[in-house]
Amino acid sequence: MSRKRWLMIGLGGIGLCICVIVIGVLVIFLRPSLLNPKLPVYTYTKTPSTHAGYDHFELTLGDKTYVSDYEEYALFSPGSGDHAIGQTADGMLLYEVYGQTNYVVLYSFMDPVAVFRNSKQPVLDLSTITVTHLKLASAGVAPGTAPEKDTDDPQLIQAVMSSLRKGTPVTVPSAVGDMKKYCLYLSGGNLYGMQYCAGTYVDQAGQVYLARDALTKDWLQADPLFSAWVKTP
Repeated sequence: MSRKRWLMIGLGGIGLCICVIVIGVLVIFLRPSLLNPKLPVYTYTKTPSTHAGYDHFELTLGDKTYVSDYEEYALFSPGSGDHAIGQTADGMLLYEVYGQTNYVVLYSFMDPVAVFRNSKQPVLDLSTITVTHLKLASAGVAPGTAPEKDTDDPQLIQAVMSSLRKGTPVTVPSAVGDMKKYCLYLSGGNLYGMQYCAGTYVDQAGQVYLARDALTKDWLQADPLFSAWVKTP
């Protein structure tokens, strides 16, 4: 075979490789869901919530819709990592929440985006849920990278839930930046497979406040029993 023909074959092979690479890149960046053809593709939308400062997310497939808004903002879940039930067109994966039938969690690569609730089910009601465990962790850092403490004390749990359900609203202190900020994770009971993060703050005077989540500015005066526990090393 002539040198010229070998050269043409070589250039053709290089051209084919380039085409394959380009097609692969287009699949990954334009429609990653093609990489998981067996998973149903949910339509994913994000719009402003009717609650100021929050976003409204929806996942829709046929007549099934999952929503994530103000009511779900405080919820976290690792999901059932071995059981993806769906995906979005841009490749995010949807997992069941272990032990729950009405909640799912959306992941973007390795990071959870949000916990979603079946739109046909009522929102989580703090006045009726049961909680069996509390974990206090510093906000703004990855779990496990800063000091944390746990308790199963029913009296302490009751004090927290009473404050969240019927606590007295207070004016947000002006020096919020000087606050010690924590996430109080509620778990167990109705929250099986999930955690609920109640914002917890300690001001310079040692006053402790609770909030429905870590974003809201509607703060509540914490119960003395819980306040003492928070401030105890």
